[in-house]
Amino acid sequence: MQSRDEGGVTELPNAAATEGFQHASTPGADVRAALQTWRDSLVNLTGSNRLINFKRSRTGMVEIIGPSAATILEGLRQGRTWKFSGEAGADVPATGSRTSVGDVLHSSMAEKDLGAALHRLLKRSTQEYLDRGVSILYVATGMLHWRDEDGTPYASPMLLLPVELTALGPRDVPRLQVRDDDPLVNPALGLRLRQLGVTLP
Repeated sequence: MQSRDEGGVTELPNAAATEGFQHASTPGADVRAALQTWRDSLVNLTGSNRLINFKRSRTGMVEIIGPSAATILEGLRQGRTWKFSGEAGADVPATGSRTSVGDVLHSSMAEKDLGAALHRLLKRSTQEYLDRGVSILYVATGMLHWRDEDGTPYASPMLLLPVELTALGPRDVPRLQVRDDDPLVNPALGLRLRQLGVTLP
């Protein structure tokens, strides 16, 4: 296995689905443990789950190439709002530059494509929340490259930070801010590696 410092904004299945009860020697602990086991069994641990087998998508994610993951996470922890900047074409002015100072997330996507991708993510995440009450947007950072018992290679995001996109209007490029939820280590990855006898710290 190897871990790489990669990051991006992506829509993921309900990553908090396996978060839950702490086992303790208190009344009802056995019930909680049984419920936790049942909830864990509902998690898709196959390669079709993007938490297990993450694949890049032009419609379901925006890859961030700068600044560093540590800088982004610290800024989000402080409650700062981040703008996006893509690669400007000959006829498209850039909203930021690689050397700009401030809370700007840089993407290798063309500026015109970046705005469209962010609006798609905003629309999809808003609809999911209205339909199911589930928030699906995360900044995923730290990619673990590993193989299963059959030698099949996988790449799984390690740290998931709940975020949301906001826009002032249909022509406004969405901005990124943190949600009022705790970051979490990829729970599906933790369950799958546990089946292989590996425990994440």
